[in-house]
Amino acid sequence: MHHVIPDDHDKSAALLARSFDGDPQMRFLFPDPATRVADLTDFFSTILGAGVRRGHTYTIPGRAVSLWAPPAVTALTDDEAGPIVELIAGRYGAEGIARLVALSEAMATHHPTDPHMYLFIVGVEPSLQGQGIGLAILGPTLAHCDATDEAALAAFP
Repeated sequence: MHHVIPDDHDKSAALLARSFDGDPQMRFLFPDPATRVADLTDFFSTILGAGVRRGHTYTIPGRAVSLWAPPAVTALTDDEAGPIVELIAGRYGAEGIARLVALSEAMATHHPTDPHMYLFIVGVEPSLQGQGIGLAILGPTLAHCDATDEAALAAFP
C-alpha cells in the first residue's frame, strides 16, 4: 500500500469506476449504463485529485483505493467539484443536477459533526471483492487512529 501518486491516478480512477458501477447511489447519479463507467472514471478522477492534494489517498495498485479526509478538512470543495457538476449537467441537464443536489443533501444530513477521520471513498476491484482487500487498505489508517486515540492523522505518513 502507498499514497496515490500521479502514475497511479488514471488506473485508480478506473478501478473506482468499476468498483462503483453497481452502487445504487452511483446508478442514481449516473443512470445511463452505456456511459456510466466512463462518467464514473471522470467523477473519481476529480475526487482523487482533491484527495491527493490532502495527502490521505492510498492504493494497493490494481486492487483497491481509499480516500480519507482528516477532521476539519473538506473532502471536496465546491471549486473542486466544478468538473463533476459540469459532467452531470452536460450529460443529464437540470434533472442530473437535481439528483446531485438530492444525493449531496442526503449525505450531508447523515454526516457526523464530531471530529473524525472521514472515509470518503473506498473501492476494491470487483473481481477481488470479498477477499479482505478492503480491510487491508483501511487497516493501517484505522490502526493508527486506534493506537493514538486520535481522530486526526497529522503524524500519519
